Amino acid sequence: MRPYGSPAQLEHRRLQAVALFEEGAAPVDIARKLGVERRSVRRCQAWAAGRQVEGEDEDGRRSP
Repeated sequence: MRPYGSPAQLEHRRLQAVALFEEGAAPVDIARKLGVERRSVRRCQAWAAGRQVEGEDEDGRRSP
């Protein structure tokens, strides 16, 4: 299921998650604050680190 929000809103949420992670916040706390799942927070961390997440292609899209 596609997350809610426009592409700009999704990007903003990703950047917020990364900033909170860099401040030392725990993934569970970031997820609660942003209203997303912990899995999404971990994907944001991986995205920021430039790593490819298992099950996603290079653009961050889930593969079938």
